[in-house]
Amino acid sequence: MPTHVHGDYKNGLIYLCLLNPGMQINDKEKFDNIKSYYEALSKKVEKGLTKEYGESDYYFYEQMDLEIKDNYRNLDKEMVKEYIYDEKTSILTKELLKIKYYLQENEFDKTWKKLKKKDDLTRNIYYIWHYFKKLLKESTYLNYNNLPDDYKLYGESKDKARGVTTNKVVNIELCPFRSKNANAVKKLSRTDYGKFSAYIIWYRIGKYLNDLEKDNNTEKPIFIFRSYCNKTSPDWKDILVDTLYEINKEEIDSEIIKEYIKVFEREYFYIFNSQNGMISKGNLSYFDKNNEKKK
Repeated sequence: MPTHVHGDYKNGLIYLCLLNPGMQINDKEKFDNIKSYYEALSKKVEKGLTKEYGESDYYFYEQMDLEIKDNYRNLDKEMVKEYIYDEKTSILTKELLKIKYYLQENEFDKTWKKLKKKDDLTRNIYYIWHYFKKLLKESTYLNYNNLPDDYKLYGESKDKARGVTTNKVVNIELCPFRSKNANAVKKLSRTDYGKFSAYIIWYRIGKYLNDLEKDNNTEKPIFIFRSYCNKTSPDWKDILVDTLYEINKEEIDSEIIKEYIKVFEREYFYIFNSQNGMISKGNLSYFDKNNEKKK
């Protein structure tokens, strides 16, 4: 099942813009059918959290995987929608709640040691391990060792919790499907799926500019890209150019659109320096006034 957008895309501040989803299951594992695949996923977590921890009924994807395994012939439509697109809870929030679960179960020390390996537990918090780990360890307010006592992210301590983490981090996949065939991903990224991802970026920049006219203290969003400009694979830049052309009803010359893109690159965009998608000072580049990438 695809995963496309997670987090408050209308108001986020850090947008992690990726090519297509990672998975908790090792690529080498083989399954006879869809049911056995989701059975394997669901084994990652046996117990879930109570509903007091959020507006959603699900806090781990594994809980959804259990639902798919048990009711795969008659799935709840709202659950399927939330699996693919969830503006209530970000990927980072879901995985921090998972760490909170480990803390509750007195498994934190063991978990931290295991996170140094590429095992099932590492894949169980895929996005923290691959993208946010250094950010969480370096930040004064996003810290494994100093997580707040109250984790009711949408409950009584809503304001406090949002100051710590949650939906200011938004995850967007250019293509919401995983495939071993690069051509399949490339074709799918040029469908409405990819266009929707690009439109989210244009919407958020437009909203920021409108809000800035009313309040000079409005925080500016940033967009961190993987596969931004590739010659041999699908990339974000092509889709952004195409959609901006469509937004302007094809009335502006495509070459002028490309000049607009350069402005957005300088103001809002960051690029990973390597295939390693870790968010850290040494792994991000920005565009200078000449639109050359600088570390």
